[in-house]
Amino acid sequence: MTSSSGTSPNGWTALGLAGVGVHHLGVHPKAPGTLYAVTDAGLQKTSNGGQSWSVVSADLTSGVDMLLGQPQIMDAMLAPATGCRAARSTNDGETWAFTNALTTAECQLTSLATLSMSSTIYAGTQAHGLFMTEDGGAVWTRVDGIPATAQVLDVMVPPAGGLVVSVRGSGLYIRTPESPEWIIMGAAEGIHHLASHPTQPAVLRGISEEMGLIQTTDGEHWTFGSFDTGPTRTLFVPGNAPDVLYVWPHRSLNGGDMWTRADGSLAAGMEILGVDHRNAAVVYAAAKSGDGMAGIFSATIPLN
Repeated sequence: MTSSSGTSPNGWTALGLAGVGVHHLGVHPKAPGTLYAVTDAGLQKTSNGGQSWSVVSADLTSGVDMLLGQPQIMDAMLAPATGCRAARSTNDGETWAFTNALTTAECQLTSLATLSMSSTIYAGTQAHGLFMTEDGGAVWTRVDGIPATAQVLDVMVPPAGGLVVSVRGSGLYIRTPESPEWIIMGAAEGIHHLASHPTQPAVLRGISEEMGLIQTTDGEHWTFGSFDTGPTRTLFVPGNAPDVLYVWPHRSLNGGDMWTRADGSLAAGMEILGVDHRNAAVVYAAAKSGDGMAGIFSATIPLN
């Protein structure tokens, strides 16, 4: 167990893991002070706002998709694991079960998606297309219609149903609840960080490398270019404030129509990793350190 030691840059509060390499962060939407950090030492968890951290899985050092923050999703968590497998937890990350391998070929998982406690899971890969399982990971099959050698950037199961898949070089593949046929949007290239609106299931958002923030209200017709994000930005949508969007260092308070700088007087050199789902003014970050990031910090940015 590690304690919350470390200095606090101007405007930031240190929450522990000082000197520890941090890759991803998850914020529990319903349990105050509960954070999950993917670190060089594995997946670590704090239940007291960073006063202490403990390793809950030494096997998970890659990205964790926190399937939290949407009203219909409870406490299911997914993470890519070694050996072309996925890991899943249904008890707030305390224990993890590993699926069978997607394929006998060597592969790297890029994204995972499911709804609530469903046994149906979708897994995108770096160069082997999209797979799905309907039994929690015992048997995987390739999803028809997605190229077998595709690089899947992201996959999402919208709350209203259907499936949205972002494929490098091909755009968005969209399957609506009304039709099993794929709708392909070739203009929507390089989409990362697909996210649904917390209270309006038909509203979906994402980040395009070419056109910035993209949004749809029906799953088929998308608007582009609300914000020029650049290729490496991440979209964060607080669960309790669906019109508040963070694409650091910018923030919108009206669903993406207008953007302002959010960093203000905060010390530079931070990489935003998450927002609080109970208080949209609170952001979490790690300090940039050499080629990576270290430590966990928080800051409160008034919503005005």
